[in-house]
Formats: sequence, structure tokens, C-alpha cells
Amino acid sequence: MLRKSLPLIIICLFLYSCAQQTALPTGFESQAERAGKLSPATNEQDGAVLYATHCASCHRSLEKSIKKDRTVSRIHSAIRHFSAMRNLDFLTIQQLRAISAVLKQP
Repeated sequence: MLRKSLPLIIICLFLYSCAQQTALPTGFESQAERAGKLSPATNEQDGAVLYATHCASCHRSLEKSIKKDRTVSRIHSAIRHFSAMRNLDFLTIQQLRAISAVLKQP
């Protein structure tokens, strides 16, 4: 049994060690860091600013949004499942709540 599992164990250990050592080269930033630098004035709780910064270009301005009354779950699901929205995966749950809250306002 161990002989059959040994190659799998070795591969898993190799992948784990690679993941632990992976770091961005100097001068490169993660997607979340870039997002923060693109909109430094964005308050994590300011849904209107977050919507204007990350959503309005595709879904119209907040006043004319075609995505009114979207729940946090639905926004999160769209980010995960629609390739055009996957670049927004850095948004935190608090930011998604803020966007959802502002979409529910009349």
C-alpha cells in the first residue's frame, strides 16, 4: 500500500514546498496590492465609491445600474463564475457587503 502511495506523497510534498517558497520578485505586487494602489481613496465601507471604481464601467452608474438589489452572495458568485469579473476577486467580503448595501438603496 505504501509503495502505491509513495509517488503521490512525493508529488504532494514537492508541490507544498514550491508553494511555500513562491514569492513575487522584487518590484511586483499582488493583485490586491495593485487594486489598493489604483484606488487609494477607496474606503472599504464606501459602497458607492467601490461600485463606481469597480462596477460602473460595465453595469452603468449607480443611479442607472442594471444590477439593483444584488445580494453579497450573488455578487460573490458572479465574480467566481464569470470570467469577465474574475479580476475582482481581491474584493473583501466587507467591500462586497458595502456594494450590495448601496445597490439596495432606492
